[in-house]
Amino acid sequence: MKTNWVWMAVGISMALGAGTVLALPTYRILHSFAGGVTEVSQPVSGLLASNGWLYGTAFAGGISNAGVVFAIRPDGTGYTNLHHFVGGATDGDTPTPDLVADNLGPRLFGLATGGGISNAGVIFSLNMDGTGYTNLHHFVGGNWEGETPRGGLTLAGTRLYGMTSSGGTGDVGTIFAMNTDGTAFTNLHSFGGPEGFLPNGTLALQGTRLYGICPLGGSSGFGTVFAINTDGSGLATLHNFGGGDDDGLMPQASPAVNTTDLFGTTLWGGVSNAGVVFSLRLDGSGYTNLHSFQGAPLDGDFVVCTPTLIGRRLVGLASGGGQFGHGTLFGMRLDGQNYTNLHHFSGGATDGAMPQGALLVSGGYLFGLTTGGGSADEGTLFALNITDPQLFYQNSAGLLASWILDTNGVFQVARLLGPVGDWRLKAAGDVDGDSVADLLFQTAAGDTGGWFMNVNGTARDARFWWATGDWELRACADYDADGLGEVFFQRPDGLAALWHLDASGAFQSAELLGGTGDWQLKTAGDLDSDRKAEVFWQRSDGATVIWFHNPDGSIRAQLLGYTGEWELRCACDIDFDGVADLGWQTPDSRTGGWFMNSNGTARAASFWWATGDWKLQAAGR
Repeated sequence: MKTNWVWMAVGISMALGAGTVLALPTYRILHSFAGGVTEVSQPVSGLLASNGWLYGTAFAGGISNAGVVFAIRPDGTGYTNLHHFVGGATDGDTPTPDLVADNLGPRLFGLATGGGISNAGVIFSLNMDGTGYTNLHHFVGGNWEGETPRGGLTLAGTRLYGMTSSGGTGDVGTIFAMNTDGTAFTNLHSFGGPEGFLPNGTLALQGTRLYGICPLGGSSGFGTVFAINTDGSGLATLHNFGGGDDDGLMPQASPAVNTTDLFGTTLWGGVSNAGVVFSLRLDGSGYTNLHSFQGAPLDGDFVVCTPTLIGRRLVGLASGGGQFGHGTLFGMRLDGQNYTNLHHFSGGATDGAMPQGALLVSGGYLFGLTTGGGSADEGTLFALNITDPQLFYQNSAGLLASWILDTNGVFQVARLLGPVGDWRLKAAGDVDGDSVADLLFQTAAGDTGGWFMNVNGTARDARFWWATGDWELRACADYDADGLGEVFFQRPDGLAALWHLDASGAFQSAELLGGTGDWQLKTAGDLDSDRKAEVFWQRSDGATVIWFHNPDGSIRAQLLGYTGEWELRCACDIDFDGVADLGWQTPDSRTGGWFMNSNGTARAASFWWATGDWKLQAAGR
């Protein structure tokens, strides 16, 4: 039986295919840029993903050292220079970050700060294979038009929007719009009033409203957040920065927006004067400092990068500070809670330094660029995996499948994993510490085993432990904050225990949790973001209790509530807010989820449909 199961795991991997994105560890350098004529130097771009490629720009490198547009595969291979900028009247010079793509083309659109007929910058386009480069517009400056564009372009339908850092009636920048074919160029606004001046970054679009940042100007002179309609009307200053402990100073890069709120960063200000992450509502109310950066060695500083929204979580880059002084990759909830440094850049030949631009979310990964570090000290392309949440189901015939969910809990697609015979899926958890949930199985005879999973849903290896008799496998989660999932068991008499494993899945030791009577161990997951999983118990009457870890190492029990016929089946951070959410199922196979708060209360519920013979067995990322 074990031999057949191993063959089956390999067969499923081959049948589903490896995909275009490799199964990466938590953080990995994918490519070190060589600089010079052959590759970019010091890339500062926010990346764009399309057709299995990543696209970006660099302001240096190429045949004239005037920058390039480049493409590279998401696994770091296949680097290609699509266009070398040479400046002069017929080409741009020094491209800005943040390319956009026209899906109808498809074509890439971008800005260059110099070059063109007036050496004031251009708007350009080119095909995704590098052919068809065209200067769509040459900036000429003066009172009626901007010059020296900054940031990137924002695409809405067939209309492009952007900003310049000089030119216009006050010679301190403009907002412009243009059709994607180069026609109907319009100066929507010239800066110089209380809305700020010398804008930088890329405009963020929500509905028919554009949101942007000026690092200077406003009532205190320390920068603003502003909004304007896409037709140029309705200009409003949403926030004037004042510095100090409670406010930021000199906002940088670009804002990130959702349907209700705007998020951004500042270069200075906050309690350590090392910059802040801030939020405010789209009407300008409710300004909040979500995090004040502390600088080296515990935190980042010199934050000039655009934050990225992933569900109910915000991730971003700090170009300085951190343990090695070369910057950090950080994450937090949208309310500022659970701030975590996900990576400290160390520089040198094996890591990047001074990250720039926005992080790209694509294929279950965060992709980003650094301006230094790597084998040639010309910058790197890196990735951090953030796999999609999945619900795992199994039917009575042993067939295994998963649901891929969005971070709001909405069903996206089902994926068939294959038959596993008389092995029953019991739990999902990260056994090997690669940030991808592995699958754990058990037979009626107590044989136990696990699949080590890739991020694309394929099994890359299998491990078999021994028969555990009447100890039933119940859950897998990191109980001791060592980065590896422990495996939880319970006997019919209520006695519960766990296994400590190493990264290869080899058994290390066992630990008794104690007798719990008629309370059944249902699942485990980290609720309070202390990296130690809480344990969830349920009685036959639907009463559900959570075990929390106290700081002194003791356990505190908290009643979650009475859920009647709804049986707790799994725990997984669906909405990427750092808090485990809960999956439930009734005897007639109705399924639903609770989005949880860190204090053990439910914030919202999501109900799916009845799944018949398919039983919800586990969840994971």
